Amino acid sequence: GDTIVINANEIIPVDGVIINGTTLIYQYIFTSELQPLQKTVGDQVFAATLVLSDRIYIRVGKSNSETLVTQK
Repeated sequence: GDTIVINANEIIPVDGVIINGTTLIYQYIFTSELQPLQKTVGDQVFAATLVLSDRIYIRVGKSNSETLVTQK
């Protein structure tokens, strides 16, 4: 699949898996958890969540129409 780069303060546009980098992600939309979660290589990330720190590289897992957020 494609690889995309997401920087701090950007919203992840697609579901995927981190292939490089570590970050804090705010994913309240899915978990109702107010604290950001640390994510690193191998962790799954979801569209519509916010990257709070650093830069991550994501291998795209699903198209925009198939993301978890569009299924809610």
